[in-house]
Amino acid sequence: MQLALLEAPTPWKAVFISACYSGVFMDTLKTSKSMVMTAADATHPSFGCNFGQKYTYFGNELLNDRNFAAPVDWYSIFSRYG
Repeated sequence: MQLALLEAPTPWKAVFISACYSGVFMDTLKTSKSMVMTAADATHPSFGCNFGQKYTYFGNELLNDRNFAAPVDWYSIFSRYG
């Protein structure tokens, strides 16, 4: 996953990880030009991380009822927080 992300032709990257203990990926994926959001840190499960759940609570809020066709001004987002 890290190699594919680093080799992607875009200079800025946004990564959203919805999984139990998803924070374990943070250090490997973060760069000065990436935004990484995880459902939990490396030592705790995410809320809603149960057998049979399709999404964590984080994933549910992030993915459901979103208009992914709408443009996102990632430059402004990165400028504001970077």
